[in-house]
Amino acid sequence: MMEQEKLAAKKRLIMFVTLTIVIAWILFLLVPIYGLLYGTGVSVVIIASAMFAPALSSILTRLITKEGFGNMYLRPHFKGHAKDYLLVYFGPTVLLLLSGALYFLIFPSSFDPELTALKGMVASSGKQGLATSNLLIVQVLIFVVLGPIVNIIPTMGEELGWRGYLLPKLRMFLSDRAALIITGAI
Repeated sequence: MMEQEKLAAKKRLIMFVTLTIVIAWILFLLVPIYGLLYGTGVSVVIIASAMFAPALSSILTRLITKEGFGNMYLRPHFKGHAKDYLLVYFGPTVLLLLSGALYFLIFPSSFDPELTALKGMVASSGKQGLATSNLLIVQVLIFVVLGPIVNIIPTMGEELGWRGYLLPKLRMFLSDRAALIITGAI
């Protein structure tokens, strides 16, 4: 029975990776095919939608192979894992702030304690309202509190595929370290 499970898992792995590559590249190629500029308008939407290729491929593979959805690990387990969830929620923000601090340590001339760029944006908008320092505080709060919620949407497209489908299947054949390296490379 174990050999049949491994053979089925191998077929699912091949199907998942193939579907993911095909779907993602079709989406990525739409940008040059239509002569769009990267980072503008529709190209941003196309590239962002390509982030859902792994999740879509996971769903398609599960449907085609009749694997089902019982092992998708979508149910949160807060009890006993509160620290983990807090780390996942705030960790990327902390890393981003630390990388910003490192950047300004390396390039101190780029640091603007007077907030001249922000003041310029406020002045050019012609709107009166929040003082620049209050606007900065509001932006930081939005960044810290709402940023992770907004970013989870496109991130889930990749995580459901790479970590939720590919990684567990690779772990059936490889060590954890090898499976992580291959998942990261793919």
